Amino acid sequence: MITVNRDHPGITLLTLNRPEKRNSLSIKLMEEIIAAVRETNEMPDQRVLVIRGEGPSFCTGLDLKEAADLSIAEDSANAIANMLLEVYLSSVITIASVKGHAIAGGAGLSSVCDYVIAGENSTFGFPEVHRGLVPAIVLTFLQRQLKERDMRELFLMGDLVTAEHAHRIGLVNQVVPEEMLEEDTMSHAKKALRGGPSSVAHLKRLMEHFFLDDLKKDLEHALALHKVVRTHQEAQEGIKAFMEKRQPNWNLQ
Repeated sequence: MITVNRDHPGITLLTLNRPEKRNSLSIKLMEEIIAAVRETNEMPDQRVLVIRGEGPSFCTGLDLKEAADLSIAEDSANAIANMLLEVYLSSVITIASVKGHAIAGGAGLSSVCDYVIAGENSTFGFPEVHRGLVPAIVLTFLQRQLKERDMRELFLMGDLVTAEHAHRIGLVNQVVPEEMLEEDTMSHAKKALRGGPSSVAHLKRLMEHFFLDDLKKDLEHALALHKVVRTHQEAQEGIKAFMEKRQPNWNLQ
């Protein structure tokens, strides 16, 4: 479900390798991401982690077939919270290289990286409200990055936005031509190697220290809410409607 390449000195390339499912986040995929990030953190010679997607999409969020299975809803919720936190707290510099769709938890995954570089045709969005869901876990991280007005529009309207729009509001650091995405990503990864390894690790710890206690408290609250919403009838209807390619019926009893 993922591939890990360390052919470039100091740089780990982590590729979500589930293109037939648009790299949607199954529990297994999220567990593999967590394991790969932890392994990279523990390797002294690895100082940059690039996260990218195989195929036309970066990542389209939770695997909705799994999301519809109430027997694993709690495991899935815990997995996405742990994955986002693991990437966010990584001791190495993390770069998201986004091609195609970065949606819901996929946009969340890119947003917890230190640097986001996106192809000009990529799109970002949080359409959870259209599925009867609440992007509570992702919101925990993004509330520290976006202006409130932009955040309300993104999450309450649920529309997809262009890479340029995402750049304008702070979801993305840089937008590049599609054909230059891989080259520019590697160029930034190599630039990131210029910093002293200990300096980078200490600096990341310092920045996290400013609000880590609040983050963990907010994440705990968001995770509890996410689990409640996932099991609600409205979420089940929204997910079912999406899979059946129809509009959901919100006139629920």
